[in-house]
Amino acid sequence: MHTTPARTLVRTVTALAATAVVLSGLAATSVLTASPALAATARPAVANSTVDGQITRSEVLTRAQSWIDEHVPYSQNDSHTNQYGTYRQDCSGYVSMAWHLGTSRWTGNLGEVMHDVARSDLKAGDVLFRHDSTQQHVALFLRWNDSAHTQPVVLEEYDYGHNAEQRTWAANYANSFAPKRYNRIVDDPVQREQTTARSTVSVTGGAGSRTMFARGVGGDVVASWQNTELGDYSPWASLGGKIAGQVTVTGPAGARVLFARGTGGDVVASWQNDAQGNYSAWTSLGGNITSDVTVVGEAGSRILYARGVNGDVVTSWQTGNLGDYTPWTSLGGNIVGNVTVTGPAGARVMFARGKNGDVVASWQNDAQGNYSAWTSLGGNITSDVTVVGEGGSRTLYARGAGGDVVTSWQTGNLGDYTPWTSLGGSITGNVTVTGPAGARVMFARGKNGDVVASWQNTALGDYSPWTSLGGNITGDVTVVGDAGSRILYARGVNGDAVASWQTGALGDYTPWTSLGGKLAG
Repeated sequence: MHTTPARTLVRTVTALAATAVVLSGLAATSVLTASPALAATARPAVANSTVDGQITRSEVLTRAQSWIDEHVPYSQNDSHTNQYGTYRQDCSGYVSMAWHLGTSRWTGNLGEVMHDVARSDLKAGDVLFRHDSTQQHVALFLRWNDSAHTQPVVLEEYDYGHNAEQRTWAANYANSFAPKRYNRIVDDPVQREQTTARSTVSVTGGAGSRTMFARGVGGDVVASWQNTELGDYSPWASLGGKIAGQVTVTGPAGARVLFARGTGGDVVASWQNDAQGNYSAWTSLGGNITSDVTVVGEAGSRILYARGVNGDVVTSWQTGNLGDYTPWTSLGGNIVGNVTVTGPAGARVMFARGKNGDVVASWQNDAQGNYSAWTSLGGNITSDVTVVGEGGSRTLYARGAGGDVVTSWQTGNLGDYTPWTSLGGSITGNVTVTGPAGARVMFARGKNGDVVASWQNTALGDYSPWTSLGGNITGDVTVVGDAGSRILYARGVNGDAVASWQTGALGDYTPWTSLGGKLAG
């Protein structure tokens, strides 16, 4: 790639406040585990309720998070004051604050502002409630910890010597509580579609031998590759095919395989099949899908995942000596967009956006590699889910309903996920995340069409303010390379592929350069 004059990247670093979202109520026992709060930049997702008025579930969680951030201790006598008002520091005072009530109610009169719901209908921001001669307690419900929906993850202010925290209750203890819902709580508005097409450029290979793949304006797959010592790219060439959506590339140079959704809804594939690296004719692998294809595993044991026509996740895998693919099988679920799959064989986890805008997950849970029932991890998102990290320390990123980037991460011995937290920004499409824990960088298309970035910049893993890296793009950002030598690729407004790369000791990014091509929007 030719060198171009560097454009200085503004590196204003301002630490952002950080911690996990977690909520709670009055003395409770027989829990399974407590999940400590972790660092993350917190911003209110919604803040438009009035005292004793309607309030969204996301605002309930945001208000409740403030006490977690401030480590408010349990007390039946003291009150805590912050930007959300002054409320008593016990279980019902905490719920009163989260629901934006006009006063700190107690368990004896909290029933005046809530009603019964079915246990199967519990949603984040509802409560589990008990008021009898032996115990008086209320805790905010977050989600279920198990597919059988017997172990709730709750957010509670529960006893002296403890701060507001997130805990998982044992089933027998939870069964003694009644599910209730605040009379004025409302679901967050669901935005099910992204505001822009993905228009992603797929890039594979190491520095000096990279190849770009994309869907051309004619619906075929087109490619361009580095072919000089300076890293220049060849003219774009057609690899044939007739696809819808984006192309997925897997395998090393010389044995690459391309997968995509065909115009008939089936999965189609083409692979390198000679010493010159030419590609085979496109072949149908069957199926009837409505998303891009996610591929995991090595040659001979690859598994394909996609969204089926009924909204479920469907899969097909290689079997036998010839590496043929099985008929497509449903893994259940009801999702929107693409499925993200992570983890090694036998411990894989699928993540996706659910039909209600929440993040849903299913994981392999037995020796045969079968998958669990789909479980909601909460959130209200409008993009695919980006996942980084290994099992037990995974972090999820997505575009929130307000256009910001939101995140949730595993914490505690059971690997529970924290409530969703805003990392700010105003983006369209999906977020791309790269780098190891503590040095992660997020990239996305900003609302003005430029590329925007935010990076971890403190020992606690807080993120910097969002910074524009320029450009005028029409899809998601593809990132390759390690810190200091990263290259960004995207589709430009003229339909060409454009790139910007780090240069110089500070790792600033060059102005955006056209790499040619006529890519489909």
